[in-house]
Amino acid sequence: MENSDYLASRQQARCRIYALIAAAFSYPEVEFYQRLSTQQFLSELESNLKALHYGGQIQLSEWAIPSLEELQEEYIRLFSAGSPCPAYQTEYASPHIFSKTQTLADISGFYQAFGLEVGSKQRERVDFIGTELEFMSYLCFKAAYALSNGHRDNFKIVLDAQKKFFRQHLAPWGRLYSRQMAEQARLLLYSVLGNFLSSYFQFEAEFLEIRLEELSNLSAAHVSEPPLSETDCSSCF
Repeated sequence: MENSDYLASRQQARCRIYALIAAAFSYPEVEFYQRLSTQQFLSELESNLKALHYGGQIQLSEWAIPSLEELQEEYIRLFSAGSPCPAYQTEYASPHIFSKTQTLADISGFYQAFGLEVGSKQRERVDFIGTELEFMSYLCFKAAYALSNGHRDNFKIVLDAQKKFFRQHLAPWGRLYSRQMAEQARLLLYSVLGNFLSSYFQFEAEFLEIRLEELSNLSAAHVSEPPLSETDCSSCF
């Protein structure tokens, strides 16, 4: 059995990576832009990738930093209604309204099982790429916390939730979306971000011991495995 401190450090690194990527999918405000333009964002991302021994070939140092106005304009083009690459899971699943409703309910079920309530005033839908990435970050935080406090059983529950959410929701559509964004982006920053995310999904699949090729012909709405129930993690923390 691997050392708990080592396992916890890897979960912490994954937590930060998911959080950083999620932040890059938010509307670029001044604070984020300052972190980006001063290389703080890229430095933190690279240091956490290094901690995981990430072997991807994407050179993050090649990212070109546009002006804040250019970044905001491109974000609106890529993430607003009518985008050439919709950033919502249900846009890549069955077109039937019932299927989309079920998928949204499944995603919300995962969030609620870990005490995350989706309020009516939320700025983004539950199936937005940034929201799903933030949830994976939260699960990694929970896993690291469990290991750091000697709660091996809780760690197993949270790790299982990571695998289920990644397999049922994030991975099947996220890989297609990230490649499409890379192709449609007019700014190098978002093109590299899309290519990196596609590559990182491959790394995550290996980390979680999930065979991506088995998901290639599945949409998230068609995965038959039931989502995590609230009772699965009621005693996590």
